[in-house]
Amino acid sequence: SAKGCIPLLLGLTASGDDEEAYSSGERLTLNAAGARTLFHIFQFTERLRSDWVNGFLSLYGTNDLAKIANDGLGSRCIMDGLLDGPAKEVASKSLYSKLFNRLPFLAAERVGHHVVMKLFHALPYDEKAVMSAE
Repeated sequence: SAKGCIPLLLGLTASGDDEEAYSSGERLTLNAAGARTLFHIFQFTERLRSDWVNGFLSLYGTNDLAKIANDGLGSRCIMDGLLDGPAKEVASKSLYSKLFNRLPFLAAERVGHHVVMKLFHALPYDEKAVMSAE
């Protein structure tokens, strides 16, 4: 299944969502070829990509997604693949709900602000209003 392949492609296993692991400041190391592969998979037609998009979004929690969003490779390959590609309707809502508490942190980061802007542009109008109010 796609959910089993994603950690192998990225070289990133899902961690728990405990605050201590997130605040430790550890660097994220992703497999470049695997991240680029996921970018292209996220561009496929709905029938081919839905299992991969849903698998990625269900596999990784808030802390992992924030680390991916704040990583240069993760931001450009994985998050752009989700937020610029044809899966942006599904992905933007799921990412917004998972990253909601981390958006102020990401907005202030050199790499993370890129994802916050992409997320804002991909969201429906109602969620944009809520995000702007924060």
